[in-house]
Amino acid sequence: MNTEKVRPVLITEGVTGQSLTVECLKITGHAPRAGEYLVREWAKAGLHKSSAVRISKKLELPVSKVIKRIGKLQPLDIIGVEGAIEQQSKIAI
Repeated sequence: MNTEKVRPVLITEGVTGQSLTVECLKITGHAPRAGEYLVREWAKAGLHKSSAVRISKKLELPVSKVIKRIGKLQPLDIIGVEGAIEQQSKIAI
């Protein structure tokens, strides 16, 4: 029996060339911590509850693990996530 829990992710880079993986960030229903982005328009994005993108939790998933598309971030949240990624990269330097 497969006991893996299905969780939402934000795909940041799709399949390219020979790669059979996608780059993504974890999404959590927990309150945002430092360095995480709170999705403002979470319902329009197809999420079931208020959620945060965990900017520091990058994943590379096999395409076979991507089950379905549940939605799309709204422009406000795309800009917010991009800004949070930029801030995170400045901190990492």
